[in-house]
Amino acid sequence: MANRTGVPPAAAHDDPASSQVARYLAADAPPVPLHYLTYLFEHVADVIFFLEVLDGDRYRFSAVNERFTQATGLPVAAVVGKEVDQIIPPDSLALVKSKYREAIATRQVVRWQEVSDYPTGTRTGDVTVSPVIGEDGACRLLMGVVHDITEHVRIRQQLELGALVFENSHEAIAVLDPGGRIETVNPAFTAMRGFSLDEVAGKAPRVYDAGLDEPDFNDAMWTRLRTTGQWQGELWSRHKDGHVIAEYRSITAARGADGQVRNYIEIGTDISDSKRAEELAWRQGNYDTLTGLPNRQMFLERVTQAIEGAGHAGFTLLVIDLDRFKDVNETLGHSSGDEILKEAAQRLLDCTRDGDVVARLGGDEFTVLLQPGRAHAGGEPFSVDRTAQDIIHAMALPFAVGDETLHLSASIGITHYPKDAADMESLVKHADQAMYMAKQQGRNRYAYFSHVMQDRAQARRQLIKDLRTSINERRFEVHYQPIVDLATGALKKAEALVRWPHPQRGMIGPAEFIPLCEETGMIVELGEQIFETAVRDVAAWRRDHGACLQVGINVSPVQLLSDRDSCERCFQMARKAALPEHALAIEVTESMLLDNNPFVIQQLRQIAEHGMDLSLDDFGTGYSSLSYLKKFSFQFLKIDRSFVTHLEPGTTDYALCETIVTMAHKLGMRVIAEGIETPEQLELLQQAGCDYGQGYLFSKAVPAETIDRWLAGQAMPWMNRAPQKLT
Repeated sequence: MANRTGVPPAAAHDDPASSQVARYLAADAPPVPLHYLTYLFEHVADVIFFLEVLDGDRYRFSAVNERFTQATGLPVAAVVGKEVDQIIPPDSLALVKSKYREAIATRQVVRWQEVSDYPTGTRTGDVTVSPVIGEDGACRLLMGVVHDITEHVRIRQQLELGALVFENSHEAIAVLDPGGRIETVNPAFTAMRGFSLDEVAGKAPRVYDAGLDEPDFNDAMWTRLRTTGQWQGELWSRHKDGHVIAEYRSITAARGADGQVRNYIEIGTDISDSKRAEELAWRQGNYDTLTGLPNRQMFLERVTQAIEGAGHAGFTLLVIDLDRFKDVNETLGHSSGDEILKEAAQRLLDCTRDGDVVARLGGDEFTVLLQPGRAHAGGEPFSVDRTAQDIIHAMALPFAVGDETLHLSASIGITHYPKDAADMESLVKHADQAMYMAKQQGRNRYAYFSHVMQDRAQARRQLIKDLRTSINERRFEVHYQPIVDLATGALKKAEALVRWPHPQRGMIGPAEFIPLCEETGMIVELGEQIFETAVRDVAAWRRDHGACLQVGINVSPVQLLSDRDSCERCFQMARKAALPEHALAIEVTESMLLDNNPFVIQQLRQIAEHGMDLSLDDFGTGYSSLSYLKKFSFQFLKIDRSFVTHLEPGTTDYALCETIVTMAHKLGMRVIAEGIETPEQLELLQQAGCDYGQGYLFSKAVPAETIDRWLAGQAMPWMNRAPQKLT
């Protein structure tokens, strides 16, 4: 029987499928009915096509099945009769033709994989092309079969990608069986936890559980996982070497097509570093970095919590401020100040009980929240006074800083909740007010808040507000108190003294408002206004009367330290008015020199360089100033009124006045005595050799217009009252 395949027997034996066909035909098996072949051609799951082999490496579709249309989107009628150049995508054409040529040349089945773009999308096919050899030995027909492996390739790629991710992921991945036992782990798992696969295979993840979570945590996690198929959250695991790992873990159930759980995928991320950073940020936001105490933010949160849970028992709040701590920073430096603050924090902790809250509000200000009920250490009944007194005593003990031994003290303000205030802001404010009251009463003590303090604080705030308005509107007046030559009674000098005509309260003296100006920094602007007025008046008196009256102007240390350009602006005012040297005298107090501040010293030297005299005010009020008399060129020294008030012959005050005058004269200075109110005081000062006098015996401070009239020739009142004393 003829060979119905047209394939020579030798060639047929080279391909298993062809061999089966050859053996079938060689056995004279009955031919397959044509309708069977037609059914197979139309319904097989693979693409089948036949190509006529034309001259010149050309090929024409002679038949394609319906599966070809489904795969490519091209109708049968649009393909049959067309050459492959018209149908095969250009990107694939060269490869396809080379395979056709190979099949014809070798008379063998050729197989390859091909990726092609068709209207239906990009498809990957496993292509087989078989040559059909005629009886004359020529190949005029090619039969092709394309098995679509697109989905298979996609799955394989996904598996390869999954394996790549699994092996190279930075997250620790473990694959668990449906019972929750470990089947495999990736390298990151071993790097993060220290366990190899051999050490954990077949075991539950509890092998690296740190045991720090709630006792029922693991059961609850697996209950949720089996119910929802997913769990995620933060937990603690343990490395093989024992150290604890803060971990974010997610576990997801992987289900098969039947919906049953095939595996659980556990992914863990080490968040220990971020947890440490988070904890550090939290501590920095809630704790003072220097002392380790809660800071203002945390303390206010604790006060809020105490208010919410206080009930009828209430609690007590203490605000503690170290007295004269600023002097430590300025003289010894901030590092020494920091050491004192750390020691002060520890002393506060030693004076309080477990459960009390000690915090640093900022600078040298601390606070303590005292809960009632619990006894002091040693079993003594709790007492706010006892605690406050313990703190006062502890802060009065010497502080050792390097080679220095420093003595400080503390002022404490005390307020109660809910008696003194019902909200946090008012409570802290009232404690502050009580603390300032303790400072005003002499420091090194404690004071309880009272509503009288609140009224005073309100009045003080209003006064500060009025001060600002009056400075802005230049309402302040400068009066001048005469300074008389005690030998002749002549008006030689005057001290400029500021007065505040308050719109409602009338005239307010400087003792009441100057400290507020210094505290708020308004002293700089006010001081410049006073200086400007004094310069204008002195210039007018010289212009109108030819008077060589020297005016003394008081300068606050705050004024010198707060604004370094203030002195220069004042110097410019004097230059602009063309005042001669010594027309002005700048009065400073001993306390200003005591701090030995380099900038203050520099400013005082510049004052002298600009031709202004320096006058040392309030001399002898308790500070040792002899060294400063050598350091600075003071032209005048003013004896404090406290020595003059009780001046009588043979008294210590008289001996001191006489000694001060003698010393000053030997140092080239002239002496001014303040507070002269009686002829007897005047006579004794004259006997002591004092140069100038100032006080109510001569005149109180008067407006510039009064000085102007005196300089114009009007009789001066002191000349009429006691002429015999002034000749």
